[in-house]
Amino acid sequence: MKIYRISTNYTNLIKDIDFSSLIAKETNGRMRVRLLALSHIKDGANGIDGLKEKRRLGRPCALSDTQLKQLKNMFTQTVSSPLVAGLKDHCWSHIFIKNLV
Repeated sequence: MKIYRISTNYTNLIKDIDFSSLIAKETNGRMRVRLLALSHIKDGANGIDGLKEKRRLGRPCALSDTQLKQLKNMFTQTVSSPLVAGLKDHCWSHIFIKNLV
């Protein structure tokens, strides 16, 4: 991966800008992302590494690896649609999936 260095001239230019308020006022999504990147650079968020995706936290999966593989197999090979699985509707329900597992 190529490492980019931000010139101190640019960091001096952005040090007094309130990016949080600019991001809140901006309606264009792409511009908001650009402003957020500049905000990270200003805050010294580990350079380019600070912009990379990080592990997301959340509730741990209740299924084991084996159960996840079985579920994937069920949907990709065994059961092609909710109707084939015996559901009256055309979409999966979390209750039905919970009972399958």
